[in-house]
Parts: sequence; C-alpha cells; structure tokens
Amino acid sequence: MPNSSKYLKPSVIVLVSIVIVAASFSGGVYVGFERRPAIEKVKAVLGQEAGRPTEVDFSQFWEVWSRVEEKYVDRSKIERQELVYGAITGLVKALGDPYTVFFPPQQAKQFAENVKGSFGGIGAEIGIRKDILTIISPL
Repeated sequence: MPNSSKYLKPSVIVLVSIVIVAASFSGGVYVGFERRPAIEKVKAVLGQEAGRPTEVDFSQFWEVWSRVEEKYVDRSKIERQELVYGAITGLVKALGDPYTVFFPPQQAKQFAENVKGSFGGIGAEIGIRKDILTIISPL
C-alpha cells in the first residue's frame, strides 16, 4: 500500500478545486456589483427606478461626439472634459428652469466658498437718488 502522505487523494483535489471555483465566482460577483453602472446604484439606493436608460437614444450624442473628434479643425485643442461639462450644462438648461444650473467642479467649489461666509450689516439695499445716498429697500 503506498504512503498516503506522498499522494493526494482524488477527493481532496476535487474539494480544493470546488473551493477555488466558488471563491472565484464570489469574487467576480462582488467586483461586478461594485462596478455596476451608476443608474443601477441609484435604483438600489432609492428602491425605485430613476429613469430607464433604454428610453433615451444616445446614438445622436455619440455620433456628434465622434464627428467633433474626427473633423474639428484644431483637434489638438479639444478639451474632452470641457465637452462633458458643456453637455451637462445643455442638459440642465433644457429643463427650462432658471433656478437649476450646473457648475463645473471649480465653479462649484468657488460658489460654495462664496455662500458659506457670514453676512453682516443692516440688511438694506442702498442707492443714489437725487444725488443723495438713500435706502431703497430692506433685504
């Protein structure tokens, strides 16, 4: 009878193989879940669909994007991130709401810094009327 410590039993090899396959599958599911599209994350957070991406045809957007990259006269000056910001700005403007705006990250940071400060004074709009400094209205 051969020494069993020198040779692995076939059942041990099968068991180790099953464990490796199960671990690989679990790892793949985890990575796939973490890298899923943003709309799926929103749906999971809200517990409802935020809009079906299949209802919108983005083919014209991507066709124009490709044409700009292929045929724009000075392609070396194309700033792709600025194109993205411009597209988002247009998207928000299409809502027709004057109170809904998009700020690119640098502008958003500057805006947040401007409005987080404290305000002081008496809270009045002042102006000149008949060459005299006058309180026009309270704020």
